[in-house]
Amino acid sequence: AITSCVELQNIENDLTADYVLDNNIDCSATSGWNTGSGFDPIGNNPTTAFEGSLDGGGYVVSNLFINRPTEDYVGLFGYTNGANIQDVGLENLDINGDSRVGGLVGSSDNSSTITNTYTTGSVTGVGSFVGGLVGINYTNTIISDSYSTADASGDYYVGGIAGTNNSTIID
Repeated sequence: AITSCVELQNIENDLTADYVLDNNIDCSATSGWNTGSGFDPIGNNPTTAFEGSLDGGGYVVSNLFINRPTEDYVGLFGYTNGANIQDVGLENLDINGDSRVGGLVGSSDNSSTITNTYTTGSVTGVGSFVGGLVGINYTNTIISDSYSTADASGDYYVGGIAGTNNSTIID
């Protein structure tokens, strides 16, 4: 069970396990982590993808800070491969990356599912594929019952839910 932002970060130590949030989590401290780079995206590239599941239990992760403007695959999760993420809100995000940047997931791929999630705050990419929720929604992935009111900005392929959608989004 995940009860703190440190425990949330430690998901990167087992990228295939199933996780559950037990309470709301305030990640304000991440602004001082990693000499100003903040939270390290979980599964931050295709070879170290997050392949497990996260059940947020309806809880909220707030004040997550990531400042990695030279890195791709930036978000709470950088890259998901067949992962299942559900029932979680991310509020007051402050996320900066290069390309494939999303509030929840930078790149969602290979039959990943994202269900009943939302993001608020700011998501910025220097390059392309920037989305308030997901940077790029790729092969056989499904986003459902989710939304974003986050301000998303980038060079090109920028969107509210997804910067680019090559799969399925269901309201």
